[in-house]
Amino acid sequence: TLLLENKTDWIVDGRGSTFKSVDITGDGSPVDNPSTYGRGRSQWRIIFATNMIIKNMTIIGVHPNPGTFVTLYEFQHGLHIEPAKNVEITNVNVKNPYGDCFYFAHSGTRDVNLHDSTCIGPGRQGIALIAGKRITFKNLDIRNTARSSIDMEPTQDTSNIDGVLVENNTFGPGT
Repeated sequence: TLLLENKTDWIVDGRGSTFKSVDITGDGSPVDNPSTYGRGRSQWRIIFATNMIIKNMTIIGVHPNPGTFVTLYEFQHGLHIEPAKNVEITNVNVKNPYGDCFYFAHSGTRDVNLHDSTCIGPGRQGIALIAGKRITFKNLDIRNTARSSIDMEPTQDTSNIDGVLVENNTFGPGT
């Protein structure tokens, strides 16, 4: 997992780079402790970000059968963000994670613009929005999902979703 925590005013420009997860155990889990860490091992995890741009990269997960659900590894997301304020994600292409391509959680998440990006073959959702305000999903290509293309599911009483714009996206095949 690439972890960026407590970052403000950052631009993460992959400049066309590919970040490929490695599964040397053959079962989707990290080497150190599969029972503890394998289920939630996202490729990128961004926590407490403010004024961040993430762009121009490809993230490839280790799912050997893209578009199929595997409970044991359902939280291995391509890009996991919580909480975040004023974040733009553009030209980020996620392929074959066991979990969601893009996962947004925490009630502090707001003013997120995910656009001009792709999601292919997630083992769960294309996008999971657990909480957030003023969120935009625009010009996305989401295909071959195991479950939903976009899943908005507040999971707690404090997980509010408000002001979501879904515009000019392409979905399918898949669910």
